Amino acid sequence: MSTARWLEHWFSGIVAADLNPDRRVVVVATADLADRAVAEFDDGISTVLVPRNAHLDALHRNSRVVGYRGSFLPADGRVSLPDAIIELRSYGLAEFGELFGPTVLRVADDEDFSAYLRDADAARLDGRFAPHLTNPRVLVADLAALGGPAERSGPRDRLLVRPDGTISTSPTGGAIGRLGESTADLDRTWREHVSCSVAPCPVCLSAAVPERDRADALRERPWLARYLTAIEALRAAGRDGRTVGRVSGFGGRISPVLPWSPAVLDPVDAPVIIEIDDPAHLLVHDPVTGQRRLVGVASGAELEAGFGDPGSG
Repeated sequence: MSTARWLEHWFSGIVAADLNPDRRVVVVATADLADRAVAEFDDGISTVLVPRNAHLDALHRNSRVVGYRGSFLPADGRVSLPDAIIELRSYGLAEFGELFGPTVLRVADDEDFSAYLRDADAARLDGRFAPHLTNPRVLVADLAALGGPAERSGPRDRLLVRPDGTISTSPTGGAIGRLGESTADLDRTWREHVSCSVAPCPVCLSAAVPERDRADALRERPWLARYLTAIEALRAAGRDGRTVGRVSGFGGRISPVLPWSPAVLDPVDAPVIIEIDDPAHLLVHDPVTGQRRLVGVASGAELEAGFGDPGSG
């Protein structure tokens, strides 16, 4: 599996169904802290990313210590890894210019957050998914704080060691401790922050978006988790080379005889039904397993009919 794929969890805070990594990923921002960070976090399970100029012996003898060039910190930049070059771009700039290689879109301020919400609202009401979201080579960072599941977004799964020695879970996150503190202490502090918020994963965007604004936006959009599930299904379909159309539950149903209302809230883990360029079939994506299958249009309509009726949700 490529570095870009297993880094998706570090960037997003979400474990994709087809990844299921059993390792924590730790990014160390500067070479002068690399020795200490590797000593603390190279526990046989974690993967530690350090700047290539760290000149650590561990880079040559330990496959769990990975060197990189560039920086993970800015909203716009580039990181070069042994088998991938990842572009970093602020979310608000995603619609301008083409995205060619692996790219991470980061919500770095209020304007980026507003652009993310506008794209989500357009998909929900009109069924129009922004191309930069469905591109299989593009990932939005910190999805755990943007409506996605947050169970694997804490310090037991991902960490960032900043140049000043403070530790967070994301470049846009607030500090939860310092280098030298145990994972248990970091996790305890992270959970204290979580318990004080009404929205999941309040840490990883706290330096970019006011928490009240974030929490209010997520509360007003209880369908965001389903939206992110649909995006992942579209990205997976793109990796399979599929040409996709409408997604059931976003702007309506695929079956023309089924009514729909924005008040309907489809279950997060329900199959995602996608229109494709084969008029006789629909694509069904299982968000729990990540598996995809083709079904006849009639079978797809039966699945759609079971999601709910207008006024529910």
